[in-house]
Amino acid sequence: MLLNRFHERWIFASLYPISMFNQELQNYLEGFISPVRMNRIKEVISQRTRHVTVVLEDIWQPQNASAAIRTSECMGLQEVHIIKNGDGYKINKQVVKGANKWMEINKYTDFENNTHACLSQLKARGYKIVATVPSENSQLLTNLDVQDKTAFVFGSEKNGVSDDVLNMCDSKISIPMFGFTESYNISVSVAISLFHFIHESKKQNANWQLSDAEQKDLLEKWTKQCIKKCDLIVQEFFTLHGGKKQAG
Repeated sequence: MLLNRFHERWIFASLYPISMFNQELQNYLEGFISPVRMNRIKEVISQRTRHVTVVLEDIWQPQNASAAIRTSECMGLQEVHIIKNGDGYKINKQVVKGANKWMEINKYTDFENNTHACLSQLKARGYKIVATVPSENSQLLTNLDVQDKTAFVFGSEKNGVSDDVLNMCDSKISIPMFGFTESYNISVSVAISLFHFIHESKKQNANWQLSDAEQKDLLEKWTKQCIKKCDLIVQEFFTLHGGKKQAG
């Protein structure tokens, strides 16, 4: 049976271009999802971005990190980065509300210097590293150039971002405050920073959207993710379509 299925896959794939083959499969899978759900998936993908990302460094309270992830997903981010130099990172399921299922959570826990590893990788991908600090020696969030790919770094609840972040960052920003309290909650800082940056990115026509290839890959991933026992349905597709081409 395994040899026959492999043979069917080979025949179907050899008779059609890969792009047509993938589209046939995508169309088949979409038939197992309601039109309303499918339209929602495509709508969300159209608003997804890697133009901006969030880095959380040593956030020790699970509810804070989880709220930041939830906020990031709501704002349309496709990835966040977790640096953990102490205790292991944990998700609070009651707070995150499943947001982590729709995002790429990149964790840095086993490097000699987790902060350096994370920021170095982001720099190599073209991101400007922006440290969020409650300091007079920083520029205002509203002065950032939204044309740049940007990674906002948020530090621990007690000490803020580390010296490594301050040494590696391209700029430091602060969020205006008008009360007596010295700082916002981390998830609130994430929300304010992302809302402003994404709003201005769209307003100023920055290149904020995912590429066509990235959107297509995400559509395939999320479509499969929304279907129970998707592997069996994909196998059914190969059997049905491969069998037809073999018979013809």
